[in-house]
Amino acid sequence: MIKRCIPQADILVAILSGAALVLGFAPFNAWWMGLLCPTLLAIIWHRQSKPGRCALTGLWFGIGLFSCGIYWIFVSIHHYGQSPIAVAVLITALLVVICALPYAIMGWLLKRFFNSKHPAWIWLAFPTLWVLQEWIRSWIFTGFPWLLLGYTQLHSPLAGFASLGSVYLVSWMTLITGIGIAQLIKLIAANYLNHAAFMAILIAVIFSVGYSLHQHQFTQQRQALKVTLVQGNLPPLLKWSPGYIKRAMGIYTQASLKHFDSQLIIWPESALPVLPQQITPFLTSLNHLLDQHHVSLIAGMPVYKQHQFYNTAIGFGTAHGRYFKHHLVPFGEYIPLSHLIGPVFDWLHLPMSSMSSGSDHQTPIEVNHLPVSLFICYESAFPQLVRHFARHTQLLINISDDAWFGHTIGQWQHVEMAQMRALELQHYMLVATNTGVTGMVNPQGELMDHLPTFTRASLTGTVYAMSGATPWQRFGLLPWLILWIVLLGLNVYWGRQHHNSITN
Repeated sequence: MIKRCIPQADILVAILSGAALVLGFAPFNAWWMGLLCPTLLAIIWHRQSKPGRCALTGLWFGIGLFSCGIYWIFVSIHHYGQSPIAVAVLITALLVVICALPYAIMGWLLKRFFNSKHPAWIWLAFPTLWVLQEWIRSWIFTGFPWLLLGYTQLHSPLAGFASLGSVYLVSWMTLITGIGIAQLIKLIAANYLNHAAFMAILIAVIFSVGYSLHQHQFTQQRQALKVTLVQGNLPPLLKWSPGYIKRAMGIYTQASLKHFDSQLIIWPESALPVLPQQITPFLTSLNHLLDQHHVSLIAGMPVYKQHQFYNTAIGFGTAHGRYFKHHLVPFGEYIPLSHLIGPVFDWLHLPMSSMSSGSDHQTPIEVNHLPVSLFICYESAFPQLVRHFARHTQLLINISDDAWFGHTIGQWQHVEMAQMRALELQHYMLVATNTGVTGMVNPQGELMDHLPTFTRASLTGTVYAMSGATPWQRFGLLPWLILWIVLLGLNVYWGRQHHNSITN
C-alpha cells in the first residue's frame, strides 16, 4: 500500500515545488526558493527509474510553476480582452501546459540518455539540460522566456554571474548551488564531516565569486542625465476611444510642463494612441516647446508606414529618431499563421491587432547626441535581443503599457526582467509604463525608485550614460552554449563508461 502511494507523493511534491518556486520571483523575492524547489525535482527524478515517469513529474512541476506564475494571462484575456470566461480559462490552461512541456521533455531525456547513477548526472547533466531548455523556450515559436530560474537570484550574490553569461548562467549556477547545499545536508546527516567541509567551501566559493562579480564594474559612468518618467494611468479599455485621445494628450502634456528642467522626459508605450499625421498641429507645437527649453521627449505611439502599422517610440524636441518594435507579442500584436488561425479567433470574438515588426538593424534614438536603446513592452524579457540593440548605446529604456496585467504579480515580474537586463549590461534602465511599475534601475540591477502602481504621477531622478561592456555584451551566449553541449556529451560518455564498468 505504501509503495503505491509513493509515486503519487512524487507528483504532489513536484506540483508543490513548482508552485512554491513562484515565491522566488518578484514581488516575493524569496531567492532561496530558487535553490530549494529545482533540487527537490532533481531528487524525485533521481529516485525514479522510468523516463515516462520522469516526464510526468516534470510536466506536473511545470504546471505547478506556470499555473501560479502566469495566472495573469487569464486577467489579460478575460478582463481586458473581454473574452468569455470559458475561452480565457481554456487559453490560459493551454499556455500553462505548453510552457510545462519542456520540463516533461527534460525529465524524459535525463532518464533516457544519462546515467543517473554517475555523480555527473546530478551535478552537470541536470543543471545543463535545465538551462538549455530555458534557452530554447526563449526563442522557439517566437519565445516566451517567462519565469527563468535565474531571476529568482536577482537579490542574492549569484546575480553577479549575469554580467558573464546573462540570466541563463545565473540559472545554471543556481542549480549547481542548490545541488551542493542538498549534498552538504546529506553528508552532515551521514556524519561524513570531511566531505561536508569540502562541500561547504565549494558553496562559499560560488557565492563569493558571484558577490565579487556583482561588485566589479565592467562599465564606467559618463554623462549625467536628469530624467522624468510620466505614468499617465489611462484605462486600457478607454484610451483608444476617440474621446479619450485628447484627454491623453492633455494629461501627458500637463505632466511634462512641470518638468522642463529635466533633460529627458519619457512617456510610455502608446501614450498617444493616435497616428502622428492625425495630430500634426499638436506635435508641431510640442516640438517647438521642447526645442525652446532644450528638452528631449520620447513617446510611444502607433505609426502607419508603407501600408503597415508599427508599435513605435518616437523622439521629439532634442531627441531624434524612431524605434519600431522588433519582437511582437504573438496573438496580441499579430496572429502567427493568420490565414489558418485568424478565422478561429474571429469565431471566438477575440480582439487582435495586426502590427508589423521593425527591422533588427535600426539606428538608435539620440538624446542630446547620446545614443539610447529602446525596448517596447515585453522585449525586455529577451536577453539576446536587448544585448543586440544595446551594442553601441549607453542607456537602456523600456516603455510599456502593463495595464493588461491588472493588479497581479505580472507587472512586478516584468520590471524584474528589466532589472536583470540592466545588470547583464551594467547600464541604467529606465522603465516607463502606463500604470506601473514605472521606475529607474541602476547598473547593479537595483530598483532605485519607482512610482505606486495605478496612480497618475511622475518620477524624476538622475541617471548616467555608461561606457564599456560586460563579458556578456562582448561575447554573448555562444561560449556558454559550447561549454554546456560539451558537458552533455561528456555526461553521456561518462555514464556509459560507468555502466560498462559495473556490468563487466
